[in-house]
Amino acid sequence: MEQILRPAFMSCYLKITLNYLIFNHANQKQGRQQTALANAVYAAAMHIDNLEEILDQVKLISHKHRSLGITPKQYPIVGENLIAAIKDVLCGADSDEIIDAWTEAYQIIANVFIQTEADLYRKSEKQSGGWKGFREFIVDRKVKESGVITSFYLKPKMEMRLPLLNPVNILV
Repeated sequence: MEQILRPAFMSCYLKITLNYLIFNHANQKQGRQQTALANAVYAAAMHIDNLEEILDQVKLISHKHRSLGITPKQYPIVGENLIAAIKDVLCGADSDEIIDAWTEAYQIIANVFIQTEADLYRKSEKQSGGWKGFREFIVDRKVKESGVITSFYLKPKMEMRLPLLNPVNILV
């Protein structure tokens, strides 16, 4: 299914990234993004009656989504492309019941992510130095740590406080 998701995801990518670069091109090209989606949806479908089983994975993915600015409006686009890929895998078999089940499962899963991410957005905005949406940063200094590592130190373009970061959170 991951091979079929590739063209669907490229189409989805163009729809979602009207103004922002969201997906990692290398991950797209090597199929990691598609594999990650397929694995997450499969795991959620396997635990559809007990999604608490995969809550740690949901939280990890949600932190990444929040750092990228993923919004609820983007989930139907991904879902549409995912369901189209599933239809392609089934090759036109009499599959209405299967497609309906996967569509319902995706909607449940998407809603869990949307709610989890909404909580993260609210917490982020309410904390000291927090904000909503995107904020411009500039490179304050650049330090060559070794022959292969360079550290970039960023600061907000507008002199404003920054929240304390939790090392568990993913920053992209």
